[in-house]
Amino acid sequence: MTESVSTPDMPEQTRPKVTRSKYIVMTRIVCWNIAKKKKPWTELLEMDADVALLQEADRLPSDLARPVEAGPQDYWEPWEEGLYDRGAMIVKLSER
Repeated sequence: MTESVSTPDMPEQTRPKVTRSKYIVMTRIVCWNIAKKKKPWTELLEMDADVALLQEADRLPSDLARPVEAGPQDYWEPWEEGLYDRGAMIVKLSER
């Protein structure tokens, strides 16, 4: 079931019609610079988040309470002598 929603501050003839689903799906996203620390991984699992955007992420700890899916680490090269050892990572924390 859907309902029409319009913006009340506009004249009726120019209001855009927006349909709203009966079911609302929300995604909880956490963005966090974890500074290569291990404790934030445990805290992430305790939050009710769906996705984590992590800065300065290291490898996934092997002893997490439950498995999570992580995309590849994205390193950047700020200096000519090599890769910086703290990358960004996107982590799937739920099935929502």
